[in-house]
Amino acid sequence: LATPLLINISRAGLAESWKQRMEFLVWCLVTFAAGWGIFVFNNDASGYSMPLVFMLLPLVVWLAMRFGAVGSSLGMLLPVIIAVLATSRGLGPFHIEDSRQGLLLLWLYLATLVSIGLMVLALQAGRNRAEEKLRVALQHEAEALGELRVMLNTSGEGLWKLDQSGRIVEVNEAYCHLTGYPKDEIIGAHLSKFEAIEQTPEAIAAHIRRVVERGYERFETKHRHRDGHLIDIEVSTSFIAEMNCFIAFLHDITERRLLEDGLKCSENRFRAMMEQSPLSTQIFTADGRTQSVNLAWENMWGLTLETFVQYNILQDKQLIATGIMPYIEKAFAGEATEVPAVFYDVDANKELPGSSKKLWVRAYIYPLK
Repeated sequence: LATPLLINISRAGLAESWKQRMEFLVWCLVTFAAGWGIFVFNNDASGYSMPLVFMLLPLVVWLAMRFGAVGSSLGMLLPVIIAVLATSRGLGPFHIEDSRQGLLLLWLYLATLVSIGLMVLALQAGRNRAEEKLRVALQHEAEALGELRVMLNTSGEGLWKLDQSGRIVEVNEAYCHLTGYPKDEIIGAHLSKFEAIEQTPEAIAAHIRRVVERGYERFETKHRHRDGHLIDIEVSTSFIAEMNCFIAFLHDITERRLLEDGLKCSENRFRAMMEQSPLSTQIFTADGRTQSVNLAWENMWGLTLETFVQYNILQDKQLIATGIMPYIEKAFAGEATEVPAVFYDVDANKELPGSSKKLWVRAYIYPLK
């Protein structure tokens, strides 16, 4: 259980964790209080309180998403130590009549806790790396526009000078290298020779008129390489009225596209983790309407997302009548909240057709910021 800390510990990691010491201290206090309540004050040898141990999972997710590899590895030891010490002293949900079974359940729980923390940490690290690479790529693009004079002759950014008919008057070596064409095959050619998206003369002429009217435009397109393959290009072009010509900077965004795809893949993995979770999960919009649910939620309630077109949790009369609406409103105001157990009759709510289930449920609501 201490292996992640031994692998990840470093001076840089400890220094980074030290910068977040106040938030980390808050996390430790919250985790200590929750762990103490679950494993020490809760002396239930019957095993009925076993589900309470999963209240620590949101804290593990918080730990992994906020404190990096070293902070999360260090913090993970706190609930582990509490659970082990409490069980060894005959306390908590894992101290049951069959000690071998209790020990097995304890270690399975600890392994699950650490595994979930490591998975969330890996997803968060991948997302952060992709975002950082994307940020650097976009920053480079912005800086390139400020280096107009240098780029004319020496920059790695492609540059065109075009007349008002769309013929290329000047080009730099960077664009020749990018597309594989020699300079003498580019100068004098019409831009339609390289443009792969706007195919018709009418579309190109309309785009030229739009740039003349606006004076400047930035857009993404594809250009043809000399060997036939297409290149993702971002074009920043300005119409210089005094010279009656266009200056266009052409930036290869192939790498940025790959980064964006990587970021999207990371988001899809995070979404898949929620959808495949065994815990019933429901995501609301800020005004109380249901945005998405996972399969565990649908199985528990016997409903699907399509049945929630008219439903708004903040206007649920049954929840108002049971007196738990203040807890829900507190959560929607931005504070993580535990909603007490309440009996809910789905069949009594006309806005939720298709299920007649009657359940005692308890919920934990966390605002996503």
